[in-house]
Amino acid sequence: MTNYATLFGFGLFAASNQKYKGYLDRFAVLVKKKKIDVAILCGGTQT
Repeated sequence: MTNYATLFGFGLFAASNQKYKGYLDRFAVLVKKKKIDVAILCGGTQT
């Protein structure tokens, strides 16, 4: 069985945006911890 996880975006990623970086970092930890096979990144809008 394949494990999937979806990350819904909120705005455009910028390396200087620490809030977004933290969001992505927490998702990466979850993917590793839960041994997710497929991570789907979607969403986000230009602000």
